[in-house]
This record gives sequence, C-alpha cells and structure tokens, in this order.
Amino acid sequence: EAALSSFLNAVDEGKEAWAVALLEEGLSPTEPTREAPHGNGELYIHVYHVNTPLAVLARAGMIYGMETCLKLGAPVDQRDDYKRTALHLAAAGGHLDAVKFLVQNRASINPLDNIGTTPTGRATESNHPEIADFLKSFGGLDKID
Repeated sequence: EAALSSFLNAVDEGKEAWAVALLEEGLSPTEPTREAPHGNGELYIHVYHVNTPLAVLARAGMIYGMETCLKLGAPVDQRDDYKRTALHLAAAGGHLDAVKFLVQNRASINPLDNIGTTPTGRATESNHPEIADFLKSFGGLDKID
C-alpha cells in the first residue's frame, strides 16, 4: 500500500525515475491501483476508480515508465474500470510521444471504452487534432457504429 501511494505521488509530481524505481523494486505493473479521480492528489470519500500503472504513466506521458511496465509484463491493452486503455489516456492527455510509443508496441488502435469512445475519439474530444490525425493514419476511427 505504501509503495502504491508513493508510485501515484511520484507520477503526480512528475518524478518518473522514482515511479520506475518503485516498479523495478517490485510494485506490480499489472495490479490495478485505486486512485482519486484524475490523480490530482485530493482525497474523495468513496469516489475512487481503478486504474493500472501503465495507464497512470500514459496519462502523464511518461514513456520510460511505460516501457518499464511493458518490460515487466504489463499488457499494452490492459483496461481500467472504465474500459479505457493506456492509449485512450495518452490520447486524451495530448501526449503524442506516448501515443506513438504505444502504437509502436502494438496497442489496439480502436478499442472502445465504457461509453463507446475510441482513443481517436478521445483525442478529438480533448482538442488534440495532431494525435487524432496520427491515429487515423494507423486506421484510427473517431466512432465505431
């Protein structure tokens, strides 16, 4: 529990090397985390959601940490409790390099989250046209009917 808390704090504070060290020291790259919404460090009573270390790092655009997760066995398309993948979160967060890294590591281009949105759709909704265009060049769709 302390290592997980330290991991989430490290990512929130932009300390990627610290987050990677915790993974390398044994924090599971596949075990879901429980974090306050948006990882903003504020505590919310009974308003936690489950995420994965890979997704937390993708949302922050931390490629070295993402690479570490994959090397330690995290599935590139592992989903959170909203059925989002790391690609959804990197695209929504505007992290083009993280999106490219995930695509290079064979992330599914058009997975649907719990409301039927693809990573390309998330990029478009979040006003990141360069990411949407990049994903479209790999077959990304805004919507799947």
